[in-house]
Amino acid sequence: MVDRAILLIDTFPLTIDPPPMAHVTGVLEPAVSEAQSACEFEEPPAAVRLAVKATLAQAAPRSAGLNTVGMLLDRLSILTVKHWNLIHRAGAADKAHALRDGQIAEIIAALVEAAPGQSSINNKMTSRVVDAGANTFGQACYGLFTTNLLLWEAQEVLYNHDIEALPSDELRRYISFFSRGNLERNTYIQASDETYWRIIASA
Repeated sequence: MVDRAILLIDTFPLTIDPPPMAHVTGVLEPAVSEAQSACEFEEPPAAVRLAVKATLAQAAPRSAGLNTVGMLLDRLSILTVKHWNLIHRAGAADKAHALRDGQIAEIIAALVEAAPGQSSINNKMTSRVVDAGANTFGQACYGLFTTNLLLWEAQEVLYNHDIEALPSDELRRYISFFSRGNLERNTYIQASDETYWRIIASA
């Protein structure tokens, strides 16, 4: 999944310099939406589903804590975007390799041991209604990964620009996008978790 995500990033119109919000919402977000049907992530193969189901049946009940499938996939997608940035923007391939061998490998190992839990349930208190529109595990993973990619790009305006010098309209666009994107991210975390366990239950 990580390799698939890294290859996918290269197909999107990212800039080496920190992008303005107009690029994030006017260029990158439409490209992400247009590519979805052709770029969804694959579901776990049958052998993996059966192995996970058998392991859960034999294991003693345990608390997942924050290490639910949805929460782990969220962290994995963010680290994958960081991996791309270390190579292409920071020119720090050694740090990217260390990230891959360290934190990313740890999360993949945790995913193997993941158990059902409640931490992925979307519990944001808001009057805004956001529908992830993800009916399959592949759709949920694509939505989660690309939403985190868009949020990362949008946050470049805060971390790599002089905020005091930014036009107020640029900051308002960021705030509006970030609030919507974060709500969408939460729905994809829940959707990826729920669809994964439905797949395992049906194995």
